[in-house]
Amino acid sequence: MERVGDVEQLIEHHRSAWDEATSNASFIAGARDGSLSERSLQRWLVQDRHFIDGLYQAQSRVIPLVTGEARRTLLNGVVALQEELDWLGDRASHLGLDLADEPVDDCLAFTDYLQTLAFVAPPVALTAVWAVERSYFDAWSAARPGAAPYREFVEHWSNDGFRAYVSALHRAANDALRGAAAAEHAGAQRAFRRVMRFERRFWAMTSAG
Repeated sequence: MERVGDVEQLIEHHRSAWDEATSNASFIAGARDGSLSERSLQRWLVQDRHFIDGLYQAQSRVIPLVTGEARRTLLNGVVALQEELDWLGDRASHLGLDLADEPVDDCLAFTDYLQTLAFVAPPVALTAVWAVERSYFDAWSAARPGAAPYREFVEHWSNDGFRAYVSALHRAANDALRGAAAAEHAGAQRAFRRVMRFERRFWAMTSAG
């Protein structure tokens, strides 16, 4: 299997599937043009809370496996995830949502996969975390400027701070892959494809109710 010189190449090699899992998702199109229902957004916010909690736990377990700038980047990310949970709690209170509602199967499958990152090689784990955050950023950036009811959410998840974090993860993944074994390059590519599949299902679950 071809070695990964830059994780950005993974997006280009899977452009159609990547776009389907990000910018072309019907949820994102609805947030952009206003056709997204309020109920769909509310369902997504509840599931996103469960997802972020799962990512927080998974990323915390990956941190001891890496060193240097990669560790600092993941530590900063964990702090940001806690801030995100606090922000979601505030928005849920404003909207009258119960964030304790049960996670749906697609959300559970995604967060279960994230927990496995503590048991793979660092280049694989870092590629997966980068793919998760990059897909999130690409999707919400495609919704800009966002229809009036959703503009707050679009701006929150496509801001310059988030862009900088995704760039730091990009560097961390590339640094880890530089000199990695062939099996780790193959594992990173599998992780990228899995994240794409999970992301596509995560956006679709809200319209399915």
